[in-house]
Amino acid sequence: MKDRVDTGGAEYKINLLAPFMHVDPYPTYKKLRQYHSICPLEQEGMLAISRYDDIVSILKQPDIFSSTDLAAAFETEWMPEAANPEEYILALEDKPEHTYHRRLVSKDFAYTAVAAERAAMYRVAEKAVAALKSHHSLDFFDGVACPYAEQIINHFFGVDPEDQFANLRDWRQLVEMPPSEPDPACLKKIEQYSEEGTAYFKQLILSRHNKPVGDFVSRLLGADPGDKVLTTAQKAALIELIFSAGLMPVAQLLSHAILRLSQEPLLVDQLKKSPENITLFTDELLRYDSPTHILPRRNLLPVTVSGVHIPESTTIYLLLGSANRDHGHFDCADTFDIFRPNNNTHLSLGYGMHRCLGERLLKSQVAIFLEVLLHRFSGISCPPRDQLKWFYQMTSYSFRKLPVIFH
Repeated sequence: MKDRVDTGGAEYKINLLAPFMHVDPYPTYKKLRQYHSICPLEQEGMLAISRYDDIVSILKQPDIFSSTDLAAAFETEWMPEAANPEEYILALEDKPEHTYHRRLVSKDFAYTAVAAERAAMYRVAEKAVAALKSHHSLDFFDGVACPYAEQIINHFFGVDPEDQFANLRDWRQLVEMPPSEPDPACLKKIEQYSEEGTAYFKQLILSRHNKPVGDFVSRLLGADPGDKVLTTAQKAALIELIFSAGLMPVAQLLSHAILRLSQEPLLVDQLKKSPENITLFTDELLRYDSPTHILPRRNLLPVTVSGVHIPESTTIYLLLGSANRDHGHFDCADTFDIFRPNNNTHLSLGYGMHRCLGERLLKSQVAIFLEVLLHRFSGISCPPRDQLKWFYQMTSYSFRKLPVIFH
């Protein structure tokens, strides 16, 4: 068995931050699946895994492939201390901590809880769509998708518009941290908005502790902690995680939906006539072109995957975007088909114990907005994908702007 991490200069390696990987990574993914399914990255001690079955196998073994052990990888020497979380909750946790913290908030994302929020989502969507002008160009991502997500998450947290985080637009950009050291001015802003964000969420906790209002924060503070009591820092970290997860993932997925519909006008007509199929469209969109392409893990023991030895403590990047186009699992995987029988087996929202907690809420927000939008408009025009501006990250493909015209 060959060690694919310590292979030397002749070995095929990839750079996941290369610009072409954001414009169209799928030809590279196909090559990886066929010839280099377990492939070293240009960064030393890291590798990428691209096949569906291998990735699922890894995600089924959280005791070996750790999330907690990755925490230090997200802290850099150049990052201001204020930007590094005081606590890592859920996303970078293993059992038993992950199970405990997930249980505290899971009821708020159950079917009945999300169903109770649908009326509010429709109100926000209808107001947002009513403000759109036909044949008028605008930046959909920053002008529509982000404000829509912000209003819904503020409602979920029981925050009145006049009381919301003053620098919310700037703070949410921290979710899209740059992969390399930015200039000093940017670092200063990162420090400022990180401090303001931490202070805001701690103040929100204090406010709800003194006067519960029946929102998510109030319910979290009133939940039975069992034999463990969360510190203020842990509560703030958990709330901040849920808050940020309700912003950029929603805005990005909704923007990806608009881009896809602009490329398939017949699909627009189909969904206008049968809006009940929008949920199928959303799952196929997550499979076909998810905003989240990569999920990192680190193995706590030496392992063998598909005959390849991987040394202990290797940082492994699971290429979810590649797995979702794996012809070994999805027939005609490069075809966009909303009636695909297994499209909901995509890995874009994770798998197993780390499956996205807010999956129902995310899908409902996107589906409701699209239903309201397609009731009013019959056409969507966007520039080609290769003309769009992207934010270059290791784990996700994010829009900087999405010019659009509705008609």
